[in-house]
Amino acid sequence: MIWTHDVWPDTVFAYGLPCNGGLAVLLKAFVRLVYRFCDTVCVSSPGFVGRLGSYLPRGKEVFFISPWVPEECIHEADPGIVLPARPGKFIFTGAIGGLLGLDTVMEAFGSLDDGEADLYILGDGGKRGELEASAKAHRYGNIHFLGSLPQNRVLPCIRQCDFTVLPLGDSPYINCTVPAKFQTYLAAGKPILAVAGGEIRKLVEREKIGTCAVPGMAKDIISAIRAMLRLTSDERLAMALRMGQLLVSRYDKETAIKQLTGFL
Repeated sequence: MIWTHDVWPDTVFAYGLPCNGGLAVLLKAFVRLVYRFCDTVCVSSPGFVGRLGSYLPRGKEVFFISPWVPEECIHEADPGIVLPARPGKFIFTGAIGGLLGLDTVMEAFGSLDDGEADLYILGDGGKRGELEASAKAHRYGNIHFLGSLPQNRVLPCIRQCDFTVLPLGDSPYINCTVPAKFQTYLAAGKPILAVAGGEIRKLVEREKIGTCAVPGMAKDIISAIRAMLRLTSDERLAMALRMGQLLVSRYDKETAIKQLTGFL
């Protein structure tokens, strides 16, 4: 059995490998070989089901099993970071990579009026240095890089903010992905600013747990930020309750383990 959390080889193509040519042919053949020798194929996002079709033997079914919040996150510890007690705090957590479109998100926050909202970036990755340099060069005084923290300190840090930010670049290869931070954001109960299309946008809109913006469009992101800032305390509480219900009903560890062991 295989439980796929990234669609190979699509993920590799998203990072720049040409989808045609000798290397692509070899990679696609390898992926097909892996799936041929699997009795059961499971995926971590509903959007993966359609994308796997061309790599699966005819008639082989794909099953969706939701991942859960990592144990390390649940066992919380003091984050050692105290954020300012002012409204309008947004936070992004996780790996700072090149497929997120964080540069446009930063441009949107940097274009806001003074004191309107702050963006905190918690994490590390290949793009961190470049983005920090960009924030400094543009004098984005409302964008703050917090560095990295162990997973058990992430949730307490998120809870000091009002909203979470979940960006994904506009690529057909990654639009079907539901990043692991989504479950962590649900556990924190903070409404989501989803700068994404695909599965993430569907989830946020269908479950009414945040606001969506088009990736790569700073003006649309600004509108979404301001829409979230206008939410009343009752509206935010309702979103938090829906996030908790979604976490329990769809991203429950025991349920997922029963499904996995059932297939085995």
